[in-house]
Amino acid sequence: MAFAFVFGATGAFAVQASLPEPDSLRFEVLLTGKILDSLHIHEDLVSSIEITSNQLILLATSQQFYLLGWGGIVPVGEKQIKPIDSFSYTFDGNLFVISTNQVCYVDSVGNLSTLFIMSSTEMGISTGTNLMYVHERNPEKNTIYAFSDDGNVERWVTAPRPIMSVLEHDNILLFSSGNCIFSFNPQNKELDALLRIDEDDEILSMSKDEFSNSIYFSTRNAIYRIEKSKFGKIIDSFGGIIKCYDRSLLVFNTDKKNIIRICWDKKE
Repeated sequence: MAFAFVFGATGAFAVQASLPEPDSLRFEVLLTGKILDSLHIHEDLVSSIEITSNQLILLATSQQFYLLGWGGIVPVGEKQIKPIDSFSYTFDGNLFVISTNQVCYVDSVGNLSTLFIMSSTEMGISTGTNLMYVHERNPEKNTIYAFSDDGNVERWVTAPRPIMSVLEHDNILLFSSGNCIFSFNPQNKELDALLRIDEDDEILSMSKDEFSNSIYFSTRNAIYRIEKSKFGKIIDSFGGIIKCYDRSLLVFNTDKKNIIRICWDKKE
């Protein structure tokens, strides 16, 4: 197990390094590289995963969106002219996309229309209850920008290393940078280091389970859970981009082109 070094977190919640009670885990393989090869999908998949209103999984290569369901994986819409780097649904079902240095939305005919032009490339995007967040994840620029629905853009916080994932939690913004998770309070602009894992690891992704109010985060080789101010590793054999979905966790390994669904039967 990786050792965790825990810092105070004013305005968020204190997290102690303690493994949660073990659960009975079940694993379902939803996608493999062999399935993609059999469908002649040989391009790399971008490091984003979303759930549609029809409970399908949205994936993409650099120029094509795909829907994954129990019937298989199919392309959706035409190939895009602009490259797809990252994407996220808003709370009202609109799809926003990072394309090089542009923040785009998918318009009524399925094309990427530019909303904002940024000064950076290598960006990620996520959405909260009322705001959309664009975060820089290149070695030189590592800032989170908050976009409101009235078109206002505000520079919120800068980190020392690339920002890989952003997540709203109880009016606090959590984000991962390197091997650390930070909390940022937008009301008083207070920034705190919440926790960190082994120095050699990088936290790639975070997701929240709305049913249990638990937070999951992942590296390339492990998955962790924060629950009731306790934190510990639940998987130490694989990792990737994660997404909580219908009382389960989707784990998307972009290198192997695998998606595994983890379901658990919690002990009472």
